Amino acid sequence: TNIRQFFKELDILEHAKAIVSEEGVKTVIIKKILTFLNGRMNYYLSVLDAPCKVSFDETFDNTITTFTGKEIEYWNLSGGERKRVDSAVIFTFQDLLRMQTGIGFNLFIADELFDSAVDEKGLSKILEILRDRVIKHKECVYLVSHNKNVTSFDIDNIIFLQKKDGITKLLKQ
Repeated sequence: TNIRQFFKELDILEHAKAIVSEEGVKTVIIKKILTFLNGRMNYYLSVLDAPCKVSFDETFDNTITTFTGKEIEYWNLSGGERKRVDSAVIFTFQDLLRMQTGIGFNLFIADELFDSAVDEKGLSKILEILRDRVIKHKECVYLVSHNKNVTSFDIDNIIFLQKKDGITKLLKQ
């Protein structure tokens, strides 16, 4: 009887050890949010017209697949495609933070979010998502960009700065 009791306690302790280990806690937390994470990630990839889907597993490893079902590596994507995946990750984790904590934040600041490897269509799609977030979550969005194409989009306020001799100054509007 004592030995059976000790084995029961040992079994409980083994489970507790697995749960509180780094892999255990991480896996439990990730399994809890995995459906949401993958759903939001692929929603944003779809809105951004990315040519792939991304799925995370419980160890937080990801798999990227084309629409034909072929698995590819992140670095096999073009620069613009990687930027769309990167943007989807940013928006997904913001949504996850909002969902998990219940804390709404209303400020989004991005420096050079679309200054490299983003074509006009990608820029338009990213701005579409940002506009939606402004309306839905009442976010205030500040974008720092050297991309002159930004001025051709319907943006509420644009502040022009110029850097001269290492000092950035506001240009008169």
